[in-house]
Amino acid sequence: MTQGQIGAMLQQALDRVFREAGMHREIVVMVSHFVVGADDPDFQDYSKPIGPFLSEEQKQVHESRGYVVREVKKGNDHSYRRVVPSPIPLRLLERRALRSLTKSGTVVVAAGGGGIPVVLSPDGSYQRIEAVIDKDLAGEKLAESVDADIYLILTNVETTSLNYGTAQQQELRSVTLTQAKDYYREGHFARGSMGPKVLGCIQFVEFGGERAIITGLKQAASAIDGETGTQFIPG
Repeated sequence: MTQGQIGAMLQQALDRVFREAGMHREIVVMVSHFVVGADDPDFQDYSKPIGPFLSEEQKQVHESRGYVVREVKKGNDHSYRRVVPSPIPLRLLERRALRSLTKSGTVVVAAGGGGIPVVLSPDGSYQRIEAVIDKDLAGEKLAESVDADIYLILTNVETTSLNYGTAQQQELRSVTLTQAKDYYREGHFARGSMGPKVLGCIQFVEFGGERAIITGLKQAASAIDGETGTQFIPG
């Protein structure tokens, strides 16, 4: 539903912008499937918050229905959310089609909502599995699939930070791969929030990308020019 509904909206908006600019480009929305490991540890320790924040009473109702609920925002009367498995995507099933389309100049809208998680059977077939793939890790696999030079993640902050939300908060501007790995291991980036974004950037630079960027939507153009955002670089 997410891929179709939002994908169609993006397709129409992009078509209008291209036409106004005098550009003629085909735009395709691709329903995307990502292979995940059936033994991914997240199936044992759910990490992805979904849905609204819940009160203590709502939490009990959700748990009575068999859902897993955790406290994610302490000191609030609605501090709980349902959590679901969020396995690491291993590869995009449609990667050959994606490469063919992008090489022809087609603009592809893909991996909406993180795509559809599937596990492979011994005979090579696949089946859907109940989980939510993090969209930033899915996007990184898209970037790998087309040999992208830059992987840009747009969010609601201009940069990512160390010690976020504390008096010691420190914005990160340019970060080497080695530094990013150290900061990630030290737990500076929240699981299910900024953590997957940073991990996606680490994976992309490890893959051989020129750089990865995390920034806000309004800063996208200046971040591509290297003027703002958190820039992840080799080293």
